[in-house]
Amino acid sequence: MDSFFMRRCLELAAKAGGHASPNPLVGCVIVKNKKIIAEGYHHRAGLPHAEIEALKKLNFQAKGATLYCNLEPCFHEGRTPPCIHPIIKSGIKKVVLAHQDPNPLVKGKSVRLFKKMGIEVKEGVLKKEALFLNRFFVTWITQKRPYVILKAAVSLDGKISGQKQKWITGPLARRRVHEIRSQVDAILVGVGTILADNPRLNVRGIPGAKQPIRIVLDTHHRTPSSSAIFHSKGGEVLIITSGQKPLSELLRELAENSITSLLVEGGAEVFHSFLRQNLVDEIQLFMNPQIIGSQGKTFPSSPEELKKSFKINNLFIYGNDMGIRFVGIQGFY
Repeated sequence: MDSFFMRRCLELAAKAGGHASPNPLVGCVIVKNKKIIAEGYHHRAGLPHAEIEALKKLNFQAKGATLYCNLEPCFHEGRTPPCIHPIIKSGIKKVVLAHQDPNPLVKGKSVRLFKKMGIEVKEGVLKKEALFLNRFFVTWITQKRPYVILKAAVSLDGKISGQKQKWITGPLARRRVHEIRSQVDAILVGVGTILADNPRLNVRGIPGAKQPIRIVLDTHHRTPSSSAIFHSKGGEVLIITSGQKPLSELLRELAENSITSLLVEGGAEVFHSFLRQNLVDEIQLFMNPQIIGSQGKTFPSSPEELKKSFKINNLFIYGNDMGIRFVGIQGFY
């Protein structure tokens, strides 16, 4: 039963994907006599946390009930008051968690106070799934950099570009790319991609989606003022011209500005740099059975090479295309 209710927490938490950052995705379910009596989730930073959303529906009266939450309730004062005190006052008798909050301001403090107040605590329910859901937040907190996803459309012969203005993948795969964009805080490309493809780097076709910040690596100031990124709806545009700056330092600076996730979309040299410096947490490959030939640029790593640092997490079919999600073998999930 614990797994059933925790899975519902994860479903609720995922509803805020792309909106809660830099806060984690959190869902809460309150159960009594094996039935859900209230539930809630954290919608976005600055709004009430999941536990408060659920308790409000019970007028903060939950005597004898069990509270399920995929993340340890907050202990500290932030944009909102700490959740732990209303939970204790409500009469909750047991708290079931997926895992503790890695934030040093919390990190077990709420668990210890619950136990001190006589509230039973159970941890580790669907921990692996919960960590994966909040991989952006956990990486940002523990490694002081954004979680990095490398995304590429690849032909059967391993090419990531072909004829100009020609899509490698079909419409279903391209829509999935926009869904991924809607979940991240920022998108990054090299100036070569801007010059070759003139992309907008925004989210299209997804109502209510947040527009990510758009970042271009451009050491020699070659981004034309006529580029689509300057003349299309989307997030703020940042042109990074300090070419000698290590990527690790750039990621640290992005993290300091509350960028918890970064989608790297190209091109080949940028892909190679991130992979060579071991700065990629996840790879989203969209593969199409066409053959492009020698005129296209090659993806910097073969599937065999990727296996050294990544494992296949999932496979998806989008019409004639296959999506493959690789995750780092050293990942926390």
